[in-house]
Amino acid sequence: MKRLALAASAAAVLLLSSCMTLQHVTPLPAEDTEDAAFSSEMEARLAAVDAESLQGQSADGIQSACRFIIDRIEQKLSLTQPDKGAAARLTALQGRAFLLAGNKAQARSCYERAKKKNGDDVMVIILGRRLGTVTDLDEAVPRHEGDGRLLLEKAITLYQSGSYADAAGYFDTAFLSLPLFYRQAYKPLRDTAWSLKNAVSGDAAFTKLLRQDTLSLVQMLEIAEHTTDLLNVYTGGEILTGRKLYTAAEQSGLLDSVSGTGDSVPAVSRVLSADTTVTRLLCARFLWNLKNSGSGNAAASVKYSQRYRKKIPAVSPVPDVPLDSEDFDAVIGTVENELLVLPDGRNFNPGGTVSGVEFNESVKKLR
Repeated sequence: MKRLALAASAAAVLLLSSCMTLQHVTPLPAEDTEDAAFSSEMEARLAAVDAESLQGQSADGIQSACRFIIDRIEQKLSLTQPDKGAAARLTALQGRAFLLAGNKAQARSCYERAKKKNGDDVMVIILGRRLGTVTDLDEAVPRHEGDGRLLLEKAITLYQSGSYADAAGYFDTAFLSLPLFYRQAYKPLRDTAWSLKNAVSGDAAFTKLLRQDTLSLVQMLEIAEHTTDLLNVYTGGEILTGRKLYTAAEQSGLLDSVSGTGDSVPAVSRVLSADTTVTRLLCARFLWNLKNSGSGNAAASVKYSQRYRKKIPAVSPVPDVPLDSEDFDAVIGTVENELLVLPDGRNFNPGGTVSGVEFNESVKKLR
């Protein structure tokens, strides 16, 4: 498992370098004070929840995170007397949290109060943009040259309008001058923009599939059919959709496990349907079957389980996918062939879901 070992080492190096970056590069606002540190903490928390909201994450989690930000800022403003600039920034951050939580009236109230204190603060401008009061970000950018937060907001605006290529460029430019927490929060959105920029122009249905945070099995198949020609042999060259496509894939064995199961691992093959949510495990199964289909070498699809069962001790190199998993070969095979990754360099996260963009990037590698 040389590649798996290398993946783990790379993850360790990345983690170390990230920690070093946080310690030595990430800037706080100019006034290096307790107020600035608090403002930076709230900004980081808001960036995380804002990015989750833009990606369509759970509303319950967003509400809870926003309430924490709102309460902390309220407490800070009531117990201390920050200068006008700091107060404007914190009030604007609070307003954005109110807006994310669905309370537009409170958000607008925060905007009016923050604007009176310092209407040209970047956070106040961004809140105004989110409320629709500020309509031209380009007018503010020259006044705040080098502030990546306005460039990031420009990227988000372009993403929401469907200008994915421009959005991806603005994301990359903004990240160069922003603290690391911004990249960590918004990189998935940037990656989605990067993938969507190559979508067929005017193909709204395919673009909608790519923007899905989770996929059903039939949606996964529709992306594969659109992106590659590998399903043609199973569809007779026809463009199938919906349950017809699912039936063709199912009858062809593309959704079957290949490793067999042990007593400790229940088989999931028998409970699949067109509407089943695609987990990383099912994604690996489909990709592995698609890779090996038509090869004429049935042994190739189970070579990893055969190899590891002969070892002493006979254990899986991936802790959360046991050797007796019915998808052991699919997981190891897709990781070894760089179709999928170990998110933390060690575990596969088999129950995690797969977005449209993530699956499209993986299936393209089989072309």
